[in-house]
Amino acid sequence: MNRLRAAACGLGAGLLLVAVPVQATATTSTDPDDGLWYFTKTQTAERHETTTGKGVQIAVIDTAINPDVPELQGVDLHVREPSYCAAQAGGTAMPAAADDPAAAHGTGMVSLIVGNGKGIGGERGLLGIAPDAEVHFYANMTLPADADVRCPQTAYDPDAGVDTGWFARAIDQAVADGADIISISLGVSLPLDAPAVARALHAGVVIVAAEPDDDTGYPARLNGVVGVDSIGPDGQVWQGAGGGKVVAPGEQIRAFTEEFDGYHLTNGSSKRDRVHGWCAGPGLVRLPRRHRQPDPADARAQHRR
Repeated sequence: MNRLRAAACGLGAGLLLVAVPVQATATTSTDPDDGLWYFTKTQTAERHETTTGKGVQIAVIDTAINPDVPELQGVDLHVREPSYCAAQAGGTAMPAAADDPAAAHGTGMVSLIVGNGKGIGGERGLLGIAPDAEVHFYANMTLPADADVRCPQTAYDPDAGVDTGWFARAIDQAVADGADIISISLGVSLPLDAPAVARALHAGVVIVAAEPDDDTGYPARLNGVVGVDSIGPDGQVWQGAGGGKVVAPGEQIRAFTEEFDGYHLTNGSSKRDRVHGWCAGPGLVRLPRRHRQPDPADARAQHRR
């Protein structure tokens, strides 16, 4: 069974921020600056004097999201309802907005893009590195992290004669909604979304994705997608790096607890805690759009060289 893999994610210093995956090592935050090095150490506040993401539309394809956290109040956030997932194949689509554990990852990722810094219980919250960006959220994994099948609505059907990849519907919708950047902090083991990726690139949209260390390498390993590896506070690339095109802060990052009652740190201290998530940041805003992308009809051109 093809399984989606997720990682917590953030942004730093005008680059992409890679962060930590499911069941990451957690410690209750006592220092309000814990896990915010991606913002403070990279002098992002100073960078906001010249670039804040204003005028840029970022599509985030991730888990469910909790739009009621303090960090997301007053930000330019649009949640597409419902999600692209169902508890049973062909069943009713689940909500994109939720306050259960399935929403912790997606909520954290969006907060690391546009978070206002106001945290739960008066703590300092997550700070966004592109606070003025317009974020459109598409929930593509709303079931519990240990579920064997997470989005049966999008299961691949080789006999259907159409593109039914894991993220294809969300990618196509994001392009239709006017996205400049698409952020996918999830990975699968087969390149089923290559046609949708080709269409997005052909439309001039930048796609950034997690560079994993295992067999969940798509869409990051498709041609034209910006794959991202993680570095820690010491500036060193983590040992399980998968060969991404760029690196960015991703270890010991502040994240929501699954109960949304506080924060913990996620890091790469064990195999299951390795970083393979990412977010799109202000640095991508300056990437030039390509004048000509591979023909969307030629999905084979999207397989990584």
